[in-house]
Amino acid sequence: MRHTRHLLGQYKYYQKDYDAAIRDCTRAIELDPKNALAYNIRGVAYAGR
Repeated sequence: MRHTRHLLGQYKYYQKDYDAAIRDCTRAIELDPKNALAYNIRGVAYAGR
């Protein structure tokens, strides 16, 4: 089953809550290390800090 935690991270990114977005995407990566979207969103959240 594919996890959707990265979507929560994406939502928090759009809310400009970058630290929470990074946390959620990191958790998504822990659950599914092949989740490229989580890596991408986490990267742009780091850049947005």
